[in-house]
Amino acid sequence: MIKDDAVRFLEEINNSKEYARFGKCFKTKEKKYFYDTGTGKVCECEQEEYELLNTLIDNNNYNKVVEMLEEPQYLEAIENIFQLYKNENMLQDRGISLFEFPRKEDIDNCIENGIRQVILEVTEQCNLRCKYCIYNDAYEKNRNFSAKNMTWEIAKKMLDYTALHSQEKLSLGFYGGEPLLRFPLIKDCIAYAQKIMSNKKITYSMTTNATLVTDEIATYLAELEDCSIMVSLDGPMDIHNKFRIKTDGTGSFEATISGLKKLMVAFGDRAEQCISINSVVCPPYNMEKMDRMKNFFDSLEWFPKKTVRRISYVSPDSLDDKDLGDYKKIKEMTSAEFFCQSNEAIDPIGEWCFEQIRHTELTKEKSETLGDFIQNEYLRIQKRWLTKEPLDFMPMHGCCMPGMRRLYCTVDGNFKICERIGNSPYIGNVNDGISKHDMYEKYIKEYGEKVAPLCAKCWAKNICSLCYNTCFDETGVDIKRKEASCISERNACQRRLEHYHETLENQPDSLKFLNDIKME
Repeated sequence: MIKDDAVRFLEEINNSKEYARFGKCFKTKEKKYFYDTGTGKVCECEQEEYELLNTLIDNNNYNKVVEMLEEPQYLEAIENIFQLYKNENMLQDRGISLFEFPRKEDIDNCIENGIRQVILEVTEQCNLRCKYCIYNDAYEKNRNFSAKNMTWEIAKKMLDYTALHSQEKLSLGFYGGEPLLRFPLIKDCIAYAQKIMSNKKITYSMTTNATLVTDEIATYLAELEDCSIMVSLDGPMDIHNKFRIKTDGTGSFEATISGLKKLMVAFGDRAEQCISINSVVCPPYNMEKMDRMKNFFDSLEWFPKKTVRRISYVSPDSLDDKDLGDYKKIKEMTSAEFFCQSNEAIDPIGEWCFEQIRHTELTKEKSETLGDFIQNEYLRIQKRWLTKEPLDFMPMHGCCMPGMRRLYCTVDGNFKICERIGNSPYIGNVNDGISKHDMYEKYIKEYGEKVAPLCAKCWAKNICSLCYNTCFDETGVDIKRKEASCISERNACQRRLEHYHETLENQPDSLKFLNDIKME
């Protein structure tokens, strides 16, 4: 390719001057790659090709690229890039003109018959005062603890509504506060659900600190045909007790361990399928702490080795300055911004998990010990959209259909789309059911109008996992919060691409099992 032809090619893709949307250059220890936004394709690059694409797309420097074409090796490289453009339809992303929302009739049908998971907030009370809890006084984006409890009247109305509008397979969950403070209500709800929904297959779930688990409670839960329990346990005593404290300020470790043991005994051979662990990582962030947490669980003789462990970060703005220590500066920014300062991804959990993968012959069974990491990091890459030509529309990436995948009922009987979204607009209540108008106006129409323009220019839009919880407050879409989260997500997407492809380089067949996992 002669220089004039190369410049004409560049001019052809230069019409919008929004190069970043075309894709992303990334590299592993051994190789260099380019991810194409429009088609989802990934191609391996030689050094010169990588430098050209990186200069144009990542650094937005068209003039520098033209200068580089004075050197013969870059002319050859631009010829190879042109062939990708011509033959593979890469570097042709058109942005998006709209989100691909479901048709209104499909939405209506989902509301009428499509509920798959119902979660009852049985109480706003808790017997612990975990310093990082999103319901504590330091966190302004959510409710605080209170003495409110769900009444049987509200619970019954919710179950009656669920019976009429749910699928044949239904998940019924209990949430708090600490749900076991309302164990009698939970038992009444389960008995009633089994009575009025005997034609449905119901699974039951809850997240608990396990401190209130007795032999009676453990036995009852284990006798349910299909029940999953997530227990909050951060690791060894000193790590756990630093933040997970009782109302009197003492640590909860011994009580949690006691309750977890009771659950393990009661569930017996089913324990590793029915019980999982949620560990929250707080400052200071370091590999030593992650190793100690892993070694702690590995050392428990009574703890099934295949038990799934979910590892997550604390929300920095839920902590007091005294608990943040050297990390108090993050109070001045969002949690999303903290983990991507100066566009440098800071992800100690991710890096630690990836180190485990580097030193493990990865299989489906072994991956289970890494909690949600494999699925969160790799599944969206494995099952990304791959098309012959770029599309001018896109699905709502990480967003679910409001009121379908989950329906969350507060202690007062109001409906939210999820237990994780914090303060956000309601979409109905137990008396009136789901409000199609409220759901459509806030979570489809307003979200689409305000968020689609951001996504149109983003290279990561087709592998993005962000959902509603990144951008809503009680009034609707908070676009500033959304933009901050997008910075973090783009860094995360690049990291996923790097981890995924390095794993394939070292273990080519190791990720085939992901094909059997359904991506929600």
